Amino acid sequence: MTSLADRPVVLGVCSAIYGIFATLSIYYGYKGTHTDPTDPIIYVQRKLKAEGKAYINNYEENPHECQPCKANVSTLAKHCSICNRCVNNFDHHCKWLNNCVGTENYTDFLCLVVSIWLCTVLHTATDITMLVAFYTPVQHVADAHIRLYCKTLYTEFTIFLIHQVLLILMD
Repeated sequence: MTSLADRPVVLGVCSAIYGIFATLSIYYGYKGTHTDPTDPIIYVQRKLKAEGKAYINNYEENPHECQPCKANVSTLAKHCSICNRCVNNFDHHCKWLNNCVGTENYTDFLCLVVSIWLCTVLHTATDITMLVAFYTPVQHVADAHIRLYCKTLYTEFTIFLIHQVLLILMD
């Protein structure tokens, strides 16, 4: 195996792919955090109340009233005690996004999970490739690594990579 420094195209493509996945993770994380998953019926009721009009409940089969919100909500809505709001089609409160996941941001949440998973897979593959490259008996590569890292640092870096791969695989 040769060093990736000898293959700038492969290095550039891998870097670009990782950059795309990282950018998607940041984008969907931001979007999932800043999207309001509150049941839209609540906003309609608040607007009508501010205008002095009455709200007509269209959920005659299963009317559902949220006591903390003091509003009629859809039957799939659930009140989140952490956010203090009713979320349409409530899935869970995500502590990483500091936001509830519901109908409004569920797709963003799934895209975030997939993009982070792809980053993790690419990162793990890179770590494993580095470990294989370190222990492949190609003399000029091994000599370059030993010159770059002294024996102690070489061993510490190898232990660190093995530890990182194991932690990623255990999650």
